[in-house]
Amino acid sequence: IKLTNCLVPIMPFLALTYLFIINNENYLYVAKYGSEDLPIRFRISAVWAAREGPLLLWAACCSIISFSNRMFPKNNDTWKRSTKILDGFILCLLLIAATLNPFKLTPKNTLIISAGLNPLLQTNLMVIHPPLIFAFYSVCVWIGCLTISHMINDYKSWDSKDFLDEIRIPAIISFGLGALGIGLGGYWAYTVLDWGGYWAWD
Repeated sequence: IKLTNCLVPIMPFLALTYLFIINNENYLYVAKYGSEDLPIRFRISAVWAAREGPLLLWAACCSIISFSNRMFPKNNDTWKRSTKILDGFILCLLLIAATLNPFKLTPKNTLIISAGLNPLLQTNLMVIHPPLIFAFYSVCVWIGCLTISHMINDYKSWDSKDFLDEIRIPAIISFGLGALGIGLGGYWAYTVLDWGGYWAWD
């Protein structure tokens, strides 16, 4: 059951990634953003080139955290409740992704001229940066779930030493992923996109 709870939310992302790897243009999302001329790493990164793929990636990252919570549980109500809250968040992400329909078939007798992956996105940083950022978002959601769960359990002591000790590791992981992801994003913007400064467009 624990493995199933983890695999089910990850399967749509893995399926979409596989469709991009084999460049199955029977699916509209792949036909729009994929290309058989792209190397494998850029075919994979094309999965998160629009809106649908990133939502499935985010759900997959959150489900890995949910799975680890079940594999290495802390024997308290806060931890168990936070995992259930996280599962609810994953469900919301999957429902939003479903409304966008990433597995919509390409209409018959319709010629789709794929622009492929934007040339500015054809860099190793596109392969690394978005997954790091969504892993960062996922750990932040995990911290939020732990906090909400603790406040439900004992609102008056939500800033207690026990609770702060409990979220210390997730907070350190979050800080590390966020610093690395934003740092690489800034480097990408400065060197590859030639914006003339550290996110000077902002």
